[in-house]
Amino acid sequence: MPIREILKQTLSALWETKLRSFLTMFGIVWGITSVILLVGLGIGFNVDQKEHLRSIGTDIAIIFGGKTGAQAGGYAAGRDIRLTIDDAIAIQQQASLVKTVSPELRRSVSEVSQWNAANRPVRGIWPEYQRFRSLTVEQGRLMSEQDEANAERVILLGADANRQLFPGKAVIGQPLMVAGYRYTVIGVLSKKKQNGSYGSGPDNTQLFTTYSAMARDFPPPERPGIVRGYVNNIVVEPVSPDLHEKALAQVKRIIAERHHYSTDDKEALWIWDTLEGSKFTERIFGVMTLFFGAVALLTLALHRQRHQRPGNRRRTLPPPPLHPAARLRPSPLHLTRGHHCLAGHAHRHHTLRRHLPCPARRQPQPDGMPEDGIAMNLSEIVRQSIDSLLRNRLRSGLTMLGIVWGLVTVVLLLSYGRSLGEGVLNGFLGLGNNVIMVWGGQTSMQAGGERSGKRIKFLDGDTQAVREAVPFLTAVSSESDDGFSFKYGPKVVNISSKAVEYPYGGMRKLNIAEGRYFEPADFTEHRQVVIFGPHAAQKLFNGYPPVGESVQIEGHVFQVIGVLQTKIQDSSNNGPDNENAFVPFDAMRLLRNERDPSSIVFQPSSPELHIKALQAVRAVLAGRHHFDPKDDKAVPS
Repeated sequence: MPIREILKQTLSALWETKLRSFLTMFGIVWGITSVILLVGLGIGFNVDQKEHLRSIGTDIAIIFGGKTGAQAGGYAAGRDIRLTIDDAIAIQQQASLVKTVSPELRRSVSEVSQWNAANRPVRGIWPEYQRFRSLTVEQGRLMSEQDEANAERVILLGADANRQLFPGKAVIGQPLMVAGYRYTVIGVLSKKKQNGSYGSGPDNTQLFTTYSAMARDFPPPERPGIVRGYVNNIVVEPVSPDLHEKALAQVKRIIAERHHYSTDDKEALWIWDTLEGSKFTERIFGVMTLFFGAVALLTLALHRQRHQRPGNRRRTLPPPPLHPAARLRPSPLHLTRGHHCLAGHAHRHHTLRRHLPCPARRQPQPDGMPEDGIAMNLSEIVRQSIDSLLRNRLRSGLTMLGIVWGLVTVVLLLSYGRSLGEGVLNGFLGLGNNVIMVWGGQTSMQAGGERSGKRIKFLDGDTQAVREAVPFLTAVSSESDDGFSFKYGPKVVNISSKAVEYPYGGMRKLNIAEGRYFEPADFTEHRQVVIFGPHAAQKLFNGYPPVGESVQIEGHVFQVIGVLQTKIQDSSNNGPDNENAFVPFDAMRLLRNERDPSSIVFQPSSPELHIKALQAVRAVLAGRHHFDPKDDKAVPS
């Protein structure tokens, strides 16, 4: 059949079923568009997350010292592992599968320019750190190997640090006093999109200098365990992603040999593996893409099958049966007799009609009944519907399958969206509903005769002052965070801990799975009790029921009174609640000889008072610490 005829019949068929053709094409286009949009959304979100991860580093591992969890080499468990510059040098010289390595030294010190002052964190690093941590400059240059070798006093400013210290001013080549030493600004970093950080905060807020200069001029103050050459962490980059795990195994072995513990001791080091996080993100969005692709293919396959089945092919119906009288054929004799035969034929035809049954005359229909026939009752409609379905089994089955599959897909997508929304909401509410946390920062405005850049440190009476001065707060609590050594039997682990007051649990949704929460008598009688998050309990007790057991915290005996329910939590301070231990706030005096809170947690009586409550608390603290109440950098939230 020629192409022209095919096109003609196609257009004719489409025109005869305009509505059906339009709805079919609209369904196909809408289905494909929806799938493309959803898959595109997932891919876009995946790319965005990769960009954020790349701001930290795509194939790096950040290594922190921990505590030994087992005895080894004649040493007892529970030793602090303090990383040093010699560890970084050993990794550089001995780890053949590590491409680059850098120590990282962090400390908050005073910075003074001719326009402003600050007290921001400074990081001392080797130059290669700038490449694998994705540090790029907007102005000036990066640090070089010669800067490190000569211990040059040069410094890079993060975008936020530059805005505070040199507001709208020329910065390259300008002097900056750092901890009393004159440094020269050589570059300003490009602003980063960064949703994760470690140590002292996002790169935009930091200053970076050479490790050799920082270790010489202002190293961390020496104290037990912190000696000359100490580094906060070491960052390594394997030679390739395929050798990532083997490279980390080399690094662990080198550090274990230097610090005399077993390479199987998982408590001795804590490693943040960015490649593992990147792979996890790719797996999530890969599954989503496959799911939506399967939906698209199945939908198109069902639609194609419906339109290729024999029941949908255009077929020519036989003509309706003729009336018996119309089947009479005149004989040749009639055809030869002229008009006389016509008269005779008419006479015979009239006679024949009198003996044939005539169709029944249409009777008038009652009011409301259709004119073209008697209305069918419900049972007749059902019978004919079933007959039609049985005659077109394949077509009916495919149609119903398509409808059911479409409904199931919509329900799954809606359920997925709702579950995702509830999960995100629960994750944020894991920190607390209508809860505000404030902690000491540094002033950004002059006030009370003092320059900006003053460090704010909360004092023992600040929480009580807030509690008494702000009447529309339903609950207020001090909070202090630290890491303590926990011992149960022969096992010793390091667990992040929070010292809190009684109202803290209600605000922060600390729901108990086993045992009980703190009671007022625990605080008034200064009881030495502890509550574990579920992961922290598993870490110390290995599945053994902890409630009622006694543990040693920094050598002091505490009784376990409860274990928290597992919590969905997207944000945290000092780690998720699942991984923390909680003790009464007074216990901090025993464990660390510390009376001052690191943060204050409070809850307004209603969400509408959120901003007013925050302003009122800042005003109380401003009066006690002598800063401008409008300075939100002095007391961040």
